[in-house]
Amino acid sequence: MISNSLIVVVIYEINLDDSLTLQSLIRIQTLTPDFPNILVYDNSFENKYNEKYSENITYYRHDSTNTGVGGAYNYAAKLANSINKAWLILFDQDTKINDDYLKELQSSFNTFPNEKLFCPNVCANNKIISPSFYFAYRAFSFNEPKSGILKSLNFTLINSGLVIKLSELEKVGGYDNELALDYSDHYFFWKYKKRNRNFVAINCVNLHNLSSNSDYAFEAVYRRFKMYCNSTFIYSQKVHSRLPLLWLFFRTLKLTIKFSTIEFFKFLLFKK
Repeated sequence: MISNSLIVVVIYEINLDDSLTLQSLIRIQTLTPDFPNILVYDNSFENKYNEKYSENITYYRHDSTNTGVGGAYNYAAKLANSINKAWLILFDQDTKINDDYLKELQSSFNTFPNEKLFCPNVCANNKIISPSFYFAYRAFSFNEPKSGILKSLNFTLINSGLVIKLSELEKVGGYDNELALDYSDHYFFWKYKKRNRNFVAINCVNLHNLSSNSDYAFEAVYRRFKMYCNSTFIYSQKVHSRLPLLWLFFRTLKLTIKFSTIEFFKFLLFKK
C-alpha cells in the first residue's frame, strides 16, 4: 500500500534545504524500496524550487496566492486520484520524521486493512500532541504515545503525518478552504468521526515544531494571534459550538498577561 500513496509536503516561505520534513523524507527515501511519489506544494510568495531535488520530488506546485494547507491538500487529493493512487500522506514543512515511519505505516496497513485513517504519534515540547484527547472542543496532550486502533470520538489529530484513504477524504468533503491553517486538522477530523468510529495510531513518534511556539517577539505573536482568532470564529460556527470561543478568551488573557498589553483583547472585542 505504501507505493499506492502520494506524499504531499506543504511549505511556506522556507527553502527546501531548510524544510525538516523534506530532508527527513529524502533520508528515508534512500532506505525504502517503492518509496511513494512526493508532491511539494509551495505557498510562498516566490517560487522556492531547487533543481538539485529533481530526483527526489516528483511533483512541484507553486501557489503564490497561498490558499493554505486546506487548498494544498485538496489539490494533492485531485492529483493522487489522477495518477490512480489510493492513499494520501500529509505533511507540513517542519516535522522530523522517524526513520521507521513508512515501515510502521505498512505494518499498520497489514494489521488493519479495513481502516481508512492512520496517524503517527507526534511529539512537541516533550508531549504527545497527536493523537490528543479531545474534550469540549479542546485538545489535551498525552505523556506517552498511543498505538493500534482507537475510538475517533475521544481524540483529535494534527495534519502532519496523517494518512487518509482518498475515497474517504472525498466522502467527508475534503479540507475546508476557509480554514487556511489553524483548525484545518481539527475540523477535518471532526467531519471524519461523524462517519467513522475508529482510526489507527502508528507505532512511531515524529517530532514537530509548533508554529505558535516559533516566534516570541510581540509583532510576530500578535500577527499570528489575529490569524488564530479569525480561524477560531470560523471553526466555532462550523461545529455549532461557542466552546472554542471560550478557549480563545483564555488564550487572549494569557497573551495579555505575558506581553502586558491590551492589544490582544482590543482585537478580539472589536473584531468585525
